[in-house]
Amino acid sequence: MAARKHNPGRRKPRVTKSAAKSSPAPKKKRIAKKRTIRSNAPAPARRHASGRRKIKPAPPSARAGGVSTDAVQKATGFGWDHWLSVLDAFDVKTNGHKAAAEFLSSEHKVGDWWSQMIVVGYEQARGLRQKHQKTDGFSVSVSRTIDASAARVFEAWNDELVRSRWLAGAWITIRKATAPKSLRITWNAGEGLPAEPRATSVEVNIYAKGDARCQVAVQHNKLPSAADVERLRAFWTRAVEALRAMLGA
Repeated sequence: MAARKHNPGRRKPRVTKSAAKSSPAPKKKRIAKKRTIRSNAPAPARRHASGRRKIKPAPPSARAGGVSTDAVQKATGFGWDHWLSVLDAFDVKTNGHKAAAEFLSSEHKVGDWWSQMIVVGYEQARGLRQKHQKTDGFSVSVSRTIDASAARVFEAWNDELVRSRWLAGAWITIRKATAPKSLRITWNAGEGLPAEPRATSVEVNIYAKGDARCQVAVQHNKLPSAADVERLRAFWTRAVEALRAMLGA
């Protein structure tokens, strides 16, 4: 039988509507969209080119020896992290407190008072000294702002009669008085101190904040033990509040 020749003019067979409905349409391929899922979990640490994780550095030391890093920065130009590193290299434990203070004063041009404070803060931060402990014993300080002139506050400390109105029962000797800024006092006996007879030292500094306002800072030094610190803190808090009340501030 001879093969049928292709006729290009031959029409394609017609597909009826009923046939089209019966034949299922080809399904479209569905492409899944990417979904972004938010999470509160911390992002993984970035890695260096070496493959090690990048560790976030610890925050700078905020406080040591009761002094903030901002105060140290303002007074010396550097914060606690810098001075802790400097004294680590100096080896305070081997060379001693006095040598460390002299080193800061001579080599780093730090004032005598701040040299002592920085070394004390370092020793406390490194566990070489207890909190509030200094070379000559323990120390505690109380500071308040009073709405009175520096001259009036100085007189309330320096004049025995006026002082007895707010600091009764204290047996003291004023070694040095610099009007109207400071007093250096030997505290022979008084409320809050242990029974054992031992003279301690009190430093009073008065900072003027205008004509009718000042800050009073009381620091009690040479305390026999850490147990005396909180007892004297409570005592001086009450005493300064009594001073404020007497001055009508």
